[in-house]
Amino acid sequence: SEFFKARCAPPHYFIVLRAYLGLANALTAQGKWEEALAWYEIASQQRGKAASDVLDRLLQGSPDWGIALMLTGRHDEAARRLADAAQRVTDNLGGDSYESLEIRAFAALNRAIETKATNDLLESESALLRLFDHLGSTLEKQNNQMVREQRLALFVEKFLELANDLGDTLPPDRTFRISQAGQSGSVQAALASSALRASVSNPSLRDLLRKYQDILNRREEIDRIFAMQASLTTVDREGPSILQLDKEIQLLETARATAEERIRTEFPNFERLTANRPLSVDEARALLHPGESVVLIRVMHDRSYVWAIDRNGEVIAAASDYGLDDIELDVAVLRSAVDPGSIRYLSDIPPFDVEVAYNLYRELLEPVRSVWGPAKSLLIVADGALQRLPLSLLVTEPQTQPDDQAIPFDGYREVAWLARTHAITVLPSLNSLAALRGAPITESAGHRPFVGFGDPFFSIDQARAGEVDPSPADGSRGIVLRATPDTRSVDSATLATLPRLPDTRDELLSIAESLNVDPSSSVFVGSEATEEKVKSLDLSTTRILVFATHGLAAGDLNGLNEPALALTSSAVSGDEESDGLLTMSEILGLDLNADWVVLSACNTAASDGSGAEAVSGLGRAFFYAGTRSLLVSHWPVHSQSTTELMTTVFRAHASQPNLDRAEALRRARLHLIDEATYRGSNQSPLFSYAHPIFWAPFTIVGDGGSPAKSVPALN
Repeated sequence: SEFFKARCAPPHYFIVLRAYLGLANALTAQGKWEEALAWYEIASQQRGKAASDVLDRLLQGSPDWGIALMLTGRHDEAARRLADAAQRVTDNLGGDSYESLEIRAFAALNRAIETKATNDLLESESALLRLFDHLGSTLEKQNNQMVREQRLALFVEKFLELANDLGDTLPPDRTFRISQAGQSGSVQAALASSALRASVSNPSLRDLLRKYQDILNRREEIDRIFAMQASLTTVDREGPSILQLDKEIQLLETARATAEERIRTEFPNFERLTANRPLSVDEARALLHPGESVVLIRVMHDRSYVWAIDRNGEVIAAASDYGLDDIELDVAVLRSAVDPGSIRYLSDIPPFDVEVAYNLYRELLEPVRSVWGPAKSLLIVADGALQRLPLSLLVTEPQTQPDDQAIPFDGYREVAWLARTHAITVLPSLNSLAALRGAPITESAGHRPFVGFGDPFFSIDQARAGEVDPSPADGSRGIVLRATPDTRSVDSATLATLPRLPDTRDELLSIAESLNVDPSSSVFVGSEATEEKVKSLDLSTTRILVFATHGLAAGDLNGLNEPALALTSSAVSGDEESDGLLTMSEILGLDLNADWVVLSACNTAASDGSGAEAVSGLGRAFFYAGTRSLLVSHWPVHSQSTTELMTTVFRAHASQPNLDRAEALRRARLHLIDEATYRGSNQSPLFSYAHPIFWAPFTIVGDGGSPAKSVPALN
């Protein structure tokens, strides 16, 4: 802003003021209200009618200035600023537009915070409910969608804070619906995309929807590349030029407009079916299967709020002074014991702090246990740091730190883990459950029960060794992880630096045996576990798809700028067009119709690097490609215990076909905790798998129940 102020003549107020407001808006988004107000004030103090007119045009009815005033206690000024913004928006877009209703909702909230009166709180609730009717489709990629979500989340935080301070003003069933606002994201949108396609019986219309969704995803990707290229100097730029990107954007916009026009004509229910509106208690309850309960957790700066509902009508809510910083600290402590970094020996595994795990449980889940306790399966919607932690490892009773008895880690067998009593499924949002259970399960005569890829050869040397001994025994006390490479210790990280995972071959063969399928046509290992094989197979008829390999994040290998699954090297397969990496972009292009995709690899629940939303990397891509549920990991997994876990999951699944996926995982966890051990070459037990690092990394995201009965498809 100082640069432009010094160099621009008065007619260039637009550039100067845009710089001021850009900084103010950025500070507002970070919650730095006082600093933001300082820059809003600087912008407003520019002299001259020209500057005033330009300032009004740039604000365009944004409520951010008024919100910053509200949150710094300047309620009268906030009311005037929000009223001015509402008038500008009403003049330009009408009084029933989303933008107008959003500003009026904040104006009502500003009054309620100032007066602390019940009537004003109820008026702000009414204003927010009116806004819900204007929430857009989860499939729309609006330029301001992230800003809208941030504002909704802020509104919810301040609303719940005031409602809690006023006591029993609002019953739990009303705050339950409001609490969902601002909680959707890219994973929810991807899941809704595939669920919508699955709900359409007309092949032509289904193809049109996929084309439209692909256009939106490509446009989002182009915008990201465009911003990155624009931030570089001409010398540093690689890949497509700014001109090429701009041309592709124009082509995509033309294709998008054409597709939208056809969708409006051929699919009149599109907007209604994809509207991203929070669910009422009755709507959420209607989606539950017998034995299920929903727990919704919102983590705010100074407080946390929890709701629990069951299938029979009861709803309860609780608030805790355990806020964002407290929860992030506890999650960090617990994760440090299961994801401590480089591990080679047992002594590298830290103790798991059961007291902290109990404390987190006591603050969040214990107050609403009367509702969820009788259930067998919990569907949990959480945000913030809780997305990085499998809640099955919470402890439900006060515990002292366990001591080893016969072998290392066997003391953890006595701990009252939440996994002992409840199966847990994670949902990106409650809307995602509506999308999943509203989509029909379609069967075809040629469907495949299972396809698995594993034990890739990452180098020619590994391939040669694998031909001699496909599954070499490992009786050492070393710890083998399906982990990302330690790029800090090498000058160059390529696919060939990854260690082979021969036990994943046994894992896939065991799953095939449990499901009674022919491994010769369903298991692709070694030189057959290739990127080309994944893309060439018709996976749209596969019910269970498993990848047992290394999961990679952006930057783990040279030139890797997005999450990926590591497959057999092109040096082994001979496919010159393959790089041996199944990237997130390539997964987005797959055509799946799976009940379950299992990513038996490390850290596959991670984000795509662009934000904090969990499962927004590989997980989001597989949801978009078409699956109802995912099994993903939160940290680098121990290879042998993972093989044991997966084998047990699918044995349980095969022995009881109607068994819930989440319950099958719970039983496999208990098997590892109570019975399984790692054995040396002489079959003597070396250590127990009861430490959470072995049994807890995997979480089911999506629909953890047994396959639902088919429902009529849409035309």
